[in-house]
Amino acid sequence: MIERFDVFSKFKERLQKLGVSGDLSMLEDLKIIFYEVYDKYVIINIPGFNGKANHVLYLSKDANLTYPAKLKTKARLKLSKIKGKKDIESTLLAYEVFNTTLENYYSKYRLLAEKIEDLHDDPNIDIVEDVAKRIRTTSDIVEDLLKLFLEIEDGEIDFINPKIIPYEFDLLVARTNHLVDRIRNLKKEINILRTKCEMVETKTLSKRIELLTKVMAVLTIVGVIISVPNTLATVFGVKSIADLFTIENMFWIMVWGTIVSVVASLIYMKMYLKKVF
Repeated sequence: MIERFDVFSKFKERLQKLGVSGDLSMLEDLKIIFYEVYDKYVIINIPGFNGKANHVLYLSKDANLTYPAKLKTKARLKLSKIKGKKDIESTLLAYEVFNTTLENYYSKYRLLAEKIEDLHDDPNIDIVEDVAKRIRTTSDIVEDLLKLFLEIEDGEIDFINPKIIPYEFDLLVARTNHLVDRIRNLKKEINILRTKCEMVETKTLSKRIELLTKVMAVLTIVGVIISVPNTLATVFGVKSIADLFTIENMFWIMVWGTIVSVVASLIYMKMYLKKVF
C-alpha cells in the first residue's frame, strides 16, 4: 500500500502508528541525505533545493509512505517493463521520489551555471565566494545521492529492488553521475573567476597607484614653489649669508635647483613604475 502526505505532521503521526520512534521532526529540515535500515522498514531523507521540501520515504513490506505527496516522473513506467513481484510498490515509489529529486537537483545546477555565466561578465569576488559555497554544498549532496544509488544497486538497502526496473535505475545512476561531473566543472569555473577577480583588483590597484603618483608629483611641485620665497626670506634674513649673494643670483640658483629636482624626481618615478609594472 502506498500513502502520500502533504502535511508533515500527519506523515509523522502515521509513522508513529507504524511503530517508528525517535525525533522525526528533524527529517523535515535535515540538509543531508540520511537513511536508516531496520528489520521491518527503511527511512530515507533527501533534502530539496530551491525552496522544495525534503523528500522523506518510509518503505516496508506492508506500507509505503512518502512526504510530500506531489511527485513528478519524467517517463511513465509501463507494467510490461516490470520484472519480478517482490518489493514492487516500495521500489516504484522510491524510484518516483529519486527521479523527482534528481530533476530538482538539475534545476539547482542550472541556476548555479547561470550565475557563473553572469559573473564572467561582471566578476565580483564576494559574489564568487558565495556561489562557491553553494556549489560545495550542492556537490556534497549530489555525490551522496550517487552513493545512495550505488548502494541500492549493490542490494545494501532493503525494500528497493533495482532489478524490477533495471533500465530506469541504470539511467538514474548515469544521470546522477553526469550531474556530479557537471558540478565539478562549475568548481573549475570558480577557479577561473577567482583569477579574473584578481586581475580586476590588480588593474584597479594600478590605476589608484598611477593617480596617487600624479597627485604626489603635483604636491611636490607645489611644495617646491612654495619653498622658494621661504628660502629667499631665510637666506636674506641672515646678514652674513645675504652679503655673499645678490637677489638675482639667489633667484636663479633656486630656479635651476627646482628644475633639476623635479626632473630627477620624474625620471626616478618613471624608472620605478617600469620595475613595478
